[in-house]
This record gives sequence, structure tokens and C-alpha cells, in this order.
Amino acid sequence: VEQAELYDAAQRTGVLEQLELRLLRGACELYQGLNQDSRAGTWPFLVSLSTWQLRRRDFAIKVADLLQRHEMPGTRLVLGLEEGGLLDVLEGATGGFSVLRELGVEFDILSFGAGYQRLGRMAQCPIRFASLPDDVVHALPDPAAMATVGTLLATARGFGADVLAGGVSSESVIEHLSTAGVVLGHGPALAPVVREAEFQTLVKALPSG
Repeated sequence: VEQAELYDAAQRTGVLEQLELRLLRGACELYQGLNQDSRAGTWPFLVSLSTWQLRRRDFAIKVADLLQRHEMPGTRLVLGLEEGGLLDVLEGATGGFSVLRELGVEFDILSFGAGYQRLGRMAQCPIRFASLPDDVVHALPDPAAMATVGTLLATARGFGADVLAGGVSSESVIEHLSTAGVVLGHGPALAPVVREAEFQTLVKALPSG
């Protein structure tokens, strides 16, 4: 079965919605389990979603219900969406997007720069992070990749967003990202993969702020 066919089937049957709501519920439960000082912090819970969910107002209402039931401020939730899909949602002015924006939910643009010709639309969106495309990160320190990082970093700053690098796999990549001005990232060179229980322990140990 092709990946696209599997994705379409999961979307049609509602399986995808349930999986993504489970991820969101997990983030809310983690927040609810924090001590009072950590709840008062500002560091976000980032959850990647499929863009089609935001085209549906009922999905956004379910997210709002999760936030309310777990007493989690929308400002602590960041939704990761592919750039092209997020731009499509913005241009469609969907009800779901409006509900989330009113709650204070922010966004992480995945593969930032892929829809460069339409970046002017991003001014309408509360963007917290802009994630560099994986192929750009993996190509470092190629001069063209370094130049692309510099361009995307300057563009993201224009939106008031922090740039995030994923798949950071070596000390060399860390050094080149730092040289370019990128200070946020994730990947095996920065932190190992951990089991769910250990992850919950790490989150609860995070300082406030």
C-alpha cells in the first residue's frame, strides 16, 4: 500500500483524527501533571498535526475542550504544520484556525521556506517556531545550505519566530548551526530518544520560565 493511500484511508475512517487527538491529550496530561512553578512557565508543548484537521471547526473545538479540561493555556501549545498546508489554511480562512488562534495557540512551520513565494501570508499567523527543512540541515556545511539557513533565519525573525533545526546528527552540524545563528534544535547529537515514562519524568523536571 502506498503511503498516500494509507494516509487517505486513515483520514476517511477517522483513525488519523483519533491518533492526533491522542497526541494532543498526552501533551495536555503532561501539562496537568506539572508542579505549580512549571505550569507558570512559558516553554511550549509542540505537537505535529496533519493540515486537514485545521480545515474542520469541530476538530478545533475538540482541541479547545482538551485545553479547558486540563486547565492548559492555549499559549503553551504549539502545533507543527507543513508550510504549504498552513498557507492553504490561512488562505481558506477556516473556522478551525480562527478558534485556535483565539485560544492563543501558536504554530511551528515545518520545512520552512518551501512555500517561499507566499510567505507574506504568514503575517496573519501567530508563529512561534520555523523549522528548517531536513535536507538543508543534513547538507551543512555546504555553502549553499549555509546561505539558505541565513536567508530563512532572517525571514523567520521578520515574523518574530525562532528557528528550529531538526535531525541534528553531529557536533559538526551543531557548530555550523551555531555559527549561522540557530540555537534551537533536536536530534541524536543533542538528546537521545527516550521512552514515554522517562520523557514524562524529564518534562516534570524542567524549570519554570
